[in-house]
Amino acid sequence: MGYLSQRKKAHREIITIRFLLSLIAFLLLFSLLNVSSAYSYYIDSFRLYYYVLAVVIFVYSLCRRFVGFSLASFLLFVVSYFVLESSANIISNISYQSDKQISVLYGRQVTNYTKFVQEYSVEADLISISGKKNEFISLKRDFVKKGIVSLSSKRKADFILSQLSDKGVMFVAIDFKGIGLEEIDTVFNNLAQFVNLQGCPVVIFGDFGIPVWTSQFKSFLDKTHLEVKNRIIMGGNRYFFNPFSIPTINLLGYKEMGINEISFLKKAHTQETPILFDLSY
Repeated sequence: MGYLSQRKKAHREIITIRFLLSLIAFLLLFSLLNVSSAYSYYIDSFRLYYYVLAVVIFVYSLCRRFVGFSLASFLLFVVSYFVLESSANIISNISYQSDKQISVLYGRQVTNYTKFVQEYSVEADLISISGKKNEFISLKRDFVKKGIVSLSSKRKADFILSQLSDKGVMFVAIDFKGIGLEEIDTVFNNLAQFVNLQGCPVVIFGDFGIPVWTSQFKSFLDKTHLEVKNRIIMGGNRYFFNPFSIPTINLLGYKEMGINEISFLKKAHTQETPILFDLSY
C-alpha cells in the first residue's frame, strides 16, 4: 500500500511540474511578443514571478532528482533572468563613485504633514510628501524653483530644481499608484515631454504604477534616456521580498548618478513605509 501511495504521489508531482513549466514557457513567450492588449499588459506585469517560480521548480526538481524537469526549469529561469535583467536591476543598485551625496526621502501616503517633516528632517535633504497634501521640500533650501506639472486630469507630479551642479538637477516625485490602462500612455507621454524640455539633468522617483519591464515603461526610458538605478523594490515594505506585490517603485536618473543605499524607515505619520534613497552624483 505504501509503495502504491508513493507512486501516486510521484505521478501527481510530475503532472503538476509539467503543467507549471508549460505555463511558465507560454506566459514568458507571450510576454515577449509585445502584443498590445490589456491581456498582454497584465501577463507582462507578473514577469518577475515566472522567474521566481522557475527557480523554485528547479530547486525542487533537483531535490527530487527529476533530471529532465531540472534541465527544463533551469533553462526557463535563465531565459527569464536575462529578459528581466535587460530592463531591471534584480538584486543590486547602480552605483556611482563620487564624494557628492544627497538623501531623498519618498514619504508615501503621509497623514500628518508637519509631524512627518519634523520626524525625518535629519534623515534627508529632500522630502517628497505623497498624500492629501502633496509637496516637495528642500530642507537645505538650496533650490531654484519648485512646482507641480499636470500629466492628465487625474495625475500630477511635484518637482524641485536643486542647485547640485552648474545647470542644477531637477527632482520629480510621482505617485501613479493604481493607474489605469487608459491613463498610462497619456501620463507617460506627457511626463517624457516634461523631462525632455528641461535643460538640466532629471531624477524621477516614486510609484510608477507599472513595472519597468512593461513595454510602456521601456518606451518611456527610450524617449528620456533615463536609467533605472535601483534594484527591484518589492512593494516598498521593510522586507526584501513581498510575494503579493508587483514592483512599481523606482528611481530613474542620468548616467552620472547612482544609489548608495535604499532604506525603509519606520512608519511615522504615514500609511505606507517611507523610502530613503542615498544618492551620489
